[in-house]
Amino acid sequence: MTNEGVRLDVSALPVQGIPVRDAKDSIPFVNAIRLQESFTARVERRARPRYGFYVDHMIDTVGGLFLMGGLAISGIVDWRIALGMFIAFLMLSMEVYLAAYTLGTFRLSFAKFGPTEIRILLALGNAALWFYPDARIFGFSFRFFDVCGIVAIAGMALMLISSTICNTVKLYRAETLR
Repeated sequence: MTNEGVRLDVSALPVQGIPVRDAKDSIPFVNAIRLQESFTARVERRARPRYGFYVDHMIDTVGGLFLMGGLAISGIVDWRIALGMFIAFLMLSMEVYLAAYTLGTFRLSFAKFGPTEIRILLALGNAALWFYPDARIFGFSFRFFDVCGIVAIAGMALMLISSTICNTVKLYRAETLR
């Protein structure tokens, strides 16, 4: 039996606002948790914000592990680059969660670039992979997703450094000793 046979079809539900299915939502258990939480929060108007925050981001973390692991195992990306992307993702996630705790601000997007844009870029990259499996840089040939992965690591590192500096300055000013 393939995974297709056990996937929950959330698109057929009459409830508006349920997130569009993405790669990590093909896992039935993940669908069940998100579907139950969405239903409870939206239809019964009984939100559990801390529970939803925790479960959603733990699922995102596990989904990131499977995504990067799958890319590495498939050979589309060198395993070291996939590991670097996952570590950069975890570090950026940690910065977001610490900022939410210490500053009370939760921000997933940086310069209008957030999770949805990352998924769109991944889908476009997947389509481009069919036509351009290799990228040529300065006369050298590299795997397309290796180049994309290095760019992603650099981008996440830049976001991490920028956000860390901004949040450190905010916290320093808020808690200046007199």
